[in-house]
Amino acid sequence: MVEFATQYEVDNFREFELRLLTPLDALEFAKAQNESFDQLCNYFDAEYFSKPRPFIELFQSLMVMIRSRVMDLFGFYRSKRLLGIGMYYPLSYSDNGCHIVIWMRKSESGKG
Repeated sequence: MVEFATQYEVDNFREFELRLLTPLDALEFAKAQNESFDQLCNYFDAEYFSKPRPFIELFQSLMVMIRSRVMDLFGFYRSKRLLGIGMYYPLSYSDNGCHIVIWMRKSESGKG
């Protein structure tokens, strides 16, 4: 039998929310990504993440990801603050797997 959540989880994590990102999340997405650009360059395109990006560029990038039928993009929130991002998409080289990428906003990283 699978339980939805333990009582501890219900008591201690009720202020958190995990949901698909929408265009309305663009400003929080841009703030989180620009705050974390120095960490993101360790895992993603180092040239792209070498400096904070203009909002319009981040907005356009987010819209491409949201409209993609290949990728699901989730946001992890506390209140209206975006704490981290999770991406899920199939592997390009295999029909038998998926790729899951998670990154946390720099100021939220390491808080457990």
